[in-house]
Amino acid sequence: MKKNHIVIIPIHDELIMVKEMLSAFLKNTNLNTCSVYVIDDGNDTATIDYLKTVVKKNNNVFLHQNQKNLGKPKSINKVIRDHKNADFFTIIDSDIKITTKNWNDLLLKAHTIFNNKSILGGATNQNGFEFKKSDMVFGDMFPFWTLVGNFFSVPKFVFNKLGYFYDKIRRHEDADYCRRAATQNIRWYYTPNIKTKELKHLSYSNKKEYQNLKTKEENIYKKRAEHIMKTHNIYYNPFKN
Repeated sequence: MKKNHIVIIPIHDELIMVKEMLSAFLKNTNLNTCSVYVIDDGNDTATIDYLKTVVKKNNNVFLHQNQKNLGKPKSINKVIRDHKNADFFTIIDSDIKITTKNWNDLLLKAHTIFNNKSILGGATNQNGFEFKKSDMVFGDMFPFWTLVGNFFSVPKFVFNKLGYFYDKIRRHEDADYCRRAATQNIRWYYTPNIKTKELKHLSYSNKKEYQNLKTKEENIYKKRAEHIMKTHNIYYNPFKN
């Protein structure tokens, strides 16, 4: 049976970087086995025009436009609500270049190893090798183990357990999802055989306003992480043994 795989790419400005990201993505994605939703999250005119061109030239690539900048978690949730019966949701950051051919087919293959019941993500600049359970490794962030990667893939089983992404913050929604997964004894793994490269932000990430927002969001996230850990008594990796 053909799997319904929804790929979501939230985008907010930085056209030069977005062009490099989408160029590699389109080259290395099997568009016959997934539907891609590129999110215009309050972009400038030049970026919107480029996204419209990409959608027009590629089958199974669609444009979802927000009326204003909502941030990544809210944007993701809006697309998921329209396709909540999909078998898999994969979110890709706009500053990530995927360099593995047909990576999305490999990703679904990886999901089957874990009976489509685990969260999978991609680590930056990893060496590739064949799929085996022993190849999957845990990610670490802050005082508790979470998956923080370049793409974040959730099967229907996990979504039905955890629901939508927490959208009271604009960053770290993937790590937050992993912490919530731990409360349901759901595991997560990196897939190092899918190679990626982190692209350099040319302007936005260097602005003082962005840095202040980043610090504020990380402080909010840390408090939420502490709350989840305390209320569920999971200060350590629950899958250690």
